[in-house]
Amino acid sequence: MSASDHDTDHHEVHDCPVDTRVKIAALWTATMLIFAYVDPFSMYRPDVRSDVDAGKIFVFEINQAFLFFATLYVIVPSVMLYLSLVLPRRVNRTATMVLAALYAVARGPSCVDVARSSARRHVTA
Repeated sequence: MSASDHDTDHHEVHDCPVDTRVKIAALWTATMLIFAYVDPFSMYRPDVRSDVDAGKIFVFEINQAFLFFATLYVIVPSVMLYLSLVLPRRVNRTATMVLAALYAVARGPSCVDVARSSARRHVTA
């Protein structure tokens, strides 16, 4: 056995455990990326474009209040990205579970709407 073979036998790669806070921060980052990369693609759908031209999104009128709350909706994951790393664990756990549940409920109607409009396009095609 050569010296180089002997050196490589002792260099095993071990996975280091990832702190839960970092995992949660990564999930909040993924949420922000969904807003940044997935939501704009809905603008390619003709029904969405016509709704925006008519001044509405889903069932909401596009006005200052809508834009303000849409901004808040996008800011929350940004803030939670930081807070998930610095909040005490118990507070972080509670905040993450509550906000993630609220986001799931808030995204539900748009997922149903996408599925419904996709089904309509396949039926008419």
